[in-house]
Amino acid sequence: MTHVTHDQAFEALVNPDVPLEKAMKLFERAYRRSNDATKSFVVEAALGLRLKVRKEKGLIMTCSEMKELGVVGEFECKRFMWLRRNPVIINGEKRVENKEEFQIFDGTRTAWVLKALADDNGDGTFTMPEWLARDKGFI
Repeated sequence: MTHVTHDQAFEALVNPDVPLEKAMKLFERAYRRSNDATKSFVVEAALGLRLKVRKEKGLIMTCSEMKELGVVGEFECKRFMWLRRNPVIINGEKRVENKEEFQIFDGTRTAWVLKALADDNGDGTFTMPEWLARDKGFI
């Protein structure tokens, strides 16, 4: 058995070309010593990005499909959908970006935002849930 890093596991979870069952096995190997809160956060963020990539490619994966694969339960599905509710569009400039988040400057404030919760529209605007925009001080 070869060693799997956290980055490799995260990238496999995000990549829609990697079968979800295989990605989850890699994740379990890489995060076997992590606590449940960490595992839950990483899976939620990665699956959010995976759904975004699938959507961009015209492939949609529903919560029921993820539940059938045993990746998430009813609670995680509802929580993910709740996190993405009431979208708003804000104007901003992307300053810095990494695999999981980007830093947005709206002319007044600068804040880090998870990619799993916000979309860069590519035109100087970002779509994110209203609660997140308020939390970051954008509205």
